Amino acid sequence: MSDPVAVVPDHAPFTEAALDKKLGLSPKKYWRWLTNLDWENIRHAPPERDVRQEFADTLIYHEVLRELDAFIEKDRQNFDAIVEAINKAFGKPISPEWIHDFDQWYKKHKRVLENPDRTSKPEMVKILGSMPIPDLKEIEKTYGEVKVGIVGGGISGLYAGRLFDWVNEYLEKNPKIGEDNMKPLRFSFEILEAANRVGGRIYTHHFSPSRHDYYDVGAMRTFDLFADVGLYRTEQLTQQANEAAKDNATQEQPKISNCGDHDHSDSPKQLLRYFMKSDRTPNYFNDIQHYRVPHGEETAAQKAKRLETEQQEKEKDKNKLEPYKEIKAKVDAARENPHGKHGKSADTYRISTKNYGDVPYAYVELGAETLLKYAYDPFKYLMRYNFYVGYQALMRYEGYSVREFLSKICKFDFYTINWLETSDSATGWFDLAFTEAVLESFTFSAPKVCVKSKGKDGATTEGHDHDHEISPDTNWYCIEGGTGEVIRRLNDKVSGEPEYNRVVIGMKLKRDAPDNEKMEVYLKDEGQNPRKYHSVINTTTLGCASRMDLKNVELQTGQKAAIRMLRYSASTKIGVKFTDPWWIKEPYVINEGGVAASDLYSARMCVYPSYNIHDSHNRPAVLLASYCWGQDAERVGSMIKKTSPEGEEILRDCLLRDLARLHHDPKAPAELKMSYDEVLASLRKKYITHHSYDWNHDSFVSGAFAVFGPGQYRKMMPHLQRPTADSRLHFVGEATSNHHAWIVGALESSLRAVCHLLIKTGHWDIVKDLFAAWDPLPGFNEKIFFWQYVLGLLPPSSQATGQDIDTVKEV
Repeated sequence: MSDPVAVVPDHAPFTEAALDKKLGLSPKKYWRWLTNLDWENIRHAPPERDVRQEFADTLIYHEVLRELDAFIEKDRQNFDAIVEAINKAFGKPISPEWIHDFDQWYKKHKRVLENPDRTSKPEMVKILGSMPIPDLKEIEKTYGEVKVGIVGGGISGLYAGRLFDWVNEYLEKNPKIGEDNMKPLRFSFEILEAANRVGGRIYTHHFSPSRHDYYDVGAMRTFDLFADVGLYRTEQLTQQANEAAKDNATQEQPKISNCGDHDHSDSPKQLLRYFMKSDRTPNYFNDIQHYRVPHGEETAAQKAKRLETEQQEKEKDKNKLEPYKEIKAKVDAARENPHGKHGKSADTYRISTKNYGDVPYAYVELGAETLLKYAYDPFKYLMRYNFYVGYQALMRYEGYSVREFLSKICKFDFYTINWLETSDSATGWFDLAFTEAVLESFTFSAPKVCVKSKGKDGATTEGHDHDHEISPDTNWYCIEGGTGEVIRRLNDKVSGEPEYNRVVIGMKLKRDAPDNEKMEVYLKDEGQNPRKYHSVINTTTLGCASRMDLKNVELQTGQKAAIRMLRYSASTKIGVKFTDPWWIKEPYVINEGGVAASDLYSARMCVYPSYNIHDSHNRPAVLLASYCWGQDAERVGSMIKKTSPEGEEILRDCLLRDLARLHHDPKAPAELKMSYDEVLASLRKKYITHHSYDWNHDSFVSGAFAVFGPGQYRKMMPHLQRPTADSRLHFVGEATSNHHAWIVGALESSLRAVCHLLIKTGHWDIVKDLFAAWDPLPGFNEKIFFWQYVLGLLPPSSQATGQDIDTVKEV
């Protein structure tokens, strides 16, 4: 693969011998080769830094600075519009001194503003630190009731409501009253939900009120934990929360939340470990079934021995320093000798050229994981240790899809790329942006952190022998009772009741209307009698937003394009209820959770629950028998009915056949061996019912989660993070965050919108107290927030055009 930071893009890769000679065991030399920087110039990122957040912040900073340049340099009249908007926001003319100081600041940093893409985030923060802005406390203040419309009752909408409730509680203790004895500030809100339940894409289907008789149709695991909605950051906090819940269980009365037909008792809910992997699960590819651990029930001694060996290997690998150059050398060697070593043992699924397949055997020997590390790891390590260098390297390929990068840069052949996609993800998944794939891989496989140990004299050493690595494993969790329990708890905390079956069909900005009536929201069944608000927070997916009439909310060109074009993935799930958890019993003994992967039609991913592994083996149990996304989900979705399970006989039979193929082990010991027909007959006998769901065909969602295409991260995502319509309309949700597809992204976006609204109403001082009481907004910068607010005030006629912005020289 080409050196990602080489001056010449097609720079020839080093051979293994050349690397050894050039780098030896010196971390300094290794860094210089990988980054083209001296060791002294490297800014080490703290281990806890969120690379995805750094990436999103850098894009947003670049975009805001780029727009400022477009306003000031390309069209002075537009800058005059900015001054006019600021005057209106502050209720008085801005001082000429500020205009002069700002002009001087611009001239000083003009070169950076002309092409901010070459500027690191620390440098931008430094430049922004010297930017003169008016005192935000002087923004004209709004008092009395501020009416807010929240469109959508998913977790983003509920969380926004919860934040407004906190602000109101804060204002009761610290009232804000105008000089003319106006009514004290208070935020009121209405949550308008199009469906007949809250939760959106967090939805748990319960087959009955019985314990564990459910599966998560939507979000089912989390890696970031929020105490206020029933998720806790550590096991210690989890235990404390459970104890508190026991004390308060008899005092709280939950309200109706339309979260499903199941037990609404307020018994304490546990945060459970979610097991992503297990050696006991099967895989099935190319019509070949394979168990990593042979069939049969392990004795206690055998299991203890296996776990001890696995731990020893993990510790050994934990302290093993395998620089990227070693991975690269292995791939280079496989490229030079595609037939690999003698034998065929590595080709379990008979896909290599040695078994009349299409993939070079040497690549199969290395494994899909190693080949993907070869593609992803240079950028991951660079961003982990020196974000700016890694960012610059990654953005050179921002216009590439994963497939393009693997083909044009890594020089992998067509069949190898297909094999990598099938092994690692969903069909068609490699058509997404390469940047999206690299950033998403941080969630599941963060790069190791190099930690320097100290010598006997206490001095920090730099020699390789004194370096060791820590692999930051992601801790995964699920919720006892299903993720829908998070929605129920959050809804219980939000004041008032969401309004159900309220379909928003359009919005309009009325600049000349009274403050609390400037935003009009039109509902399907309410004709020409719109709801009127001060501001609106839209939490729907972009697919749903694209169906609304937004002609009169002054969308900026980039926002219009993002709403129409940003990609969402399809996703389907099928939960099957059986008479017993047969997968935990002999001959399967899949009793550690985990996932089974395959290339089968309906069972591309079979997920074994982590929440019922200790349940009785003689009671009904639910298996997430099918989890698909991408093109696989589109095809399975064509078989799913809204009346599920009614009318799905063909899908049910197909799924049971695929489950039988996945679990039938032709190499099992004689005493445990079952034929395929016997396995299928057993599954049909144990089958009770099932429930299937297709998020693409949910008219209130129109897509499971955001997954950006080539170029969309840089060109579109920043536009969704700023308000529009006189800074009264805010777009939130996981698609507008740096954490696509995750709950944490949805929550952070809601916090961002509430902060923007506090600025709009002139109560900047509350923002800091909000951050003190809740988590600070990641990447928050006062100057960037101010300019996002100001740019959102401008009507389209005063906005920089997309053409002006796009003509800026690319990196």
